[in-house]
Amino acid sequence: MFEIQNYNGFILAVLLFQLYTGSGTIAILNATARGGVCGGMKVVFGTITGDFIYMLSAVLGLVAILSAYPSLLNIAQWIGVIYLIWIGFNFIIAQKNRLKNIENGDWAFYRKLNLLGQYPNN
Repeated sequence: MFEIQNYNGFILAVLLFQLYTGSGTIAILNATARGGVCGGMKVVFGTITGDFIYMLSAVLGLVAILSAYPSLLNIAQWIGVIYLIWIGFNFIIAQKNRLKNIENGDWAFYRKLNLLGQYPNN
């Protein structure tokens, strides 16, 4: 069985990893600040689901399968590219709609931000 050779180094590494906030933590905090507890819990569920799929794939040897069949890896990469383009397109459309609402005189969004203290008055 494996043993910890350098216990002090192990404790230091654990402490450093716990202090480091990853992108998942930032996304959860951002969603919670914007959407409240419900928004934060949705991101937590998404993060946990993604981690579960990643770990399950590792356990089932998906890396070995994708290494044996590079065409499957290529297909998976292109599915990821298409998904990211779709997310970007939806983001651009949402931004254009938001700007259109502002141009039409709908200032409720900015009034809400001002009430929440997220849009400072200069």
